[in-house]
Amino acid sequence: MKAIATTLATALLATASLSQAQTIQLDLPHFAGKQYVYQLFQGDKKDTIMTGALDKNGKTTLVIPARFKGYVGMSQFALAEGGGLDIVVNHENFTVRCTEAAPNIDNIFYIGSAENNFLMRQYQKQQAIMDKAGAMQMSMQAYGNTQSSVYSVADTAMHRVFENEFRQLSGQFSALQAQTLASPLYAAKFRTMNDVLMGIGSQLKLSESEKAEQTRIYMRNTLDWDAAYTSGHWSSLTSSWMQLQAEGIKSDSTLLSDAQHMLARTRSNLVYTALAEQFAGLFSKYNKDSLFQCMRIPIQKSGRLSSPSKKLQTMLNSLQAGSMAPPIIGLIDRAPAEKTLLVFYESGCGNCENELTQLTGNYTFLQGKGVRVITVSSDVNKLVFDYNAAKMPWSDKLCDFNGFEGVNFKSYGVIGTPTMFVINKEGKIEGRYARLADTGLMK
Repeated sequence: MKAIATTLATALLATASLSQAQTIQLDLPHFAGKQYVYQLFQGDKKDTIMTGALDKNGKTTLVIPARFKGYVGMSQFALAEGGGLDIVVNHENFTVRCTEAAPNIDNIFYIGSAENNFLMRQYQKQQAIMDKAGAMQMSMQAYGNTQSSVYSVADTAMHRVFENEFRQLSGQFSALQAQTLASPLYAAKFRTMNDVLMGIGSQLKLSESEKAEQTRIYMRNTLDWDAAYTSGHWSSLTSSWMQLQAEGIKSDSTLLSDAQHMLARTRSNLVYTALAEQFAGLFSKYNKDSLFQCMRIPIQKSGRLSSPSKKLQTMLNSLQAGSMAPPIIGLIDRAPAEKTLLVFYESGCGNCENELTQLTGNYTFLQGKGVRVITVSSDVNKLVFDYNAAKMPWSDKLCDFNGFEGVNFKSYGVIGTPTMFVINKEGKIEGRYARLADTGLMK
């Protein structure tokens, strides 16, 4: 009797636990018996929380486990054979139903989910407006313009009709975008993020410069980076932001100010740390290491770092101008040169090869100025290193075949290549650079 009572109590607890957990019922009859994976997004990672197979009727219940209690963001239901659904998760219990063999935005129904219904409706409305607007623009082109004498009076009249319709559609589009931006739903935030990645602005007609500035302001002041962390668009958003800054805005002061402001707006320390890590990598990739150094002390003193990666720790501890240069392990001692150019590179890296080609072509000039060139490779294959090093005219060519974990890479805080240091005769670092042209040694 005691054993029965214990079993019953356990079953009741399990049932109670399931009733409190967030659940999503799937009803997909055309995919009966198909294997699936269900995942949640966190930054660059996907966490698999369920695997299994739809039953003979194409049904299953997705359960958000206790460790993800409070999760708000996107999730992905993926069939092993291909295809699947992106589903908004935000404390709702609901049903996803599709009775068609080819699911699409018009035949998938979210029963009991304000979030997912909002997302689908807004996409449908936006696409309908954009399709009609595209047709109006083509029609206006076909019927010329009101200022040209080439077109007839009738053509001009038709042009005005299409122009007026396009103007009305533009107003509808702007109103829809404003409505989405004002909504507190996660789905609204996700839809706006997606628009940014698709190059869709708040109005139908925006110049590229207007769109770039609008996107910059949105990412700086409005984008919810905590929401972005669970969107599945984390790296895409940060990468597109950096590309916009580098190729569109082209202002280091704006880049630095925006990055600092975006970090300050994060609510979670986990997201703060993840965004700092993204900045560390992107600043290095776009040869902005010196700018990241302006953020280094504030980040270290923020008290907000949550289990930072080795990569971020390396960048935060990297050397500054005026610091004494650490010993270079593996180097043959010689009398101090007037200047030393220390170059960290990786074979096969396009930017590295460009800089090394310039360095080789200007080596005689640098020698004449008393500059000692030292290169340190992140190669892990000796044959690759030897092949490339043989083409370099200087004698100081180092590699310990430990990649970016190599002792010199770590002591100099290098996480990306090419990275160059100029060191003076007293052994102090004068600067850190990504291009030979920026070192000041070519003057």
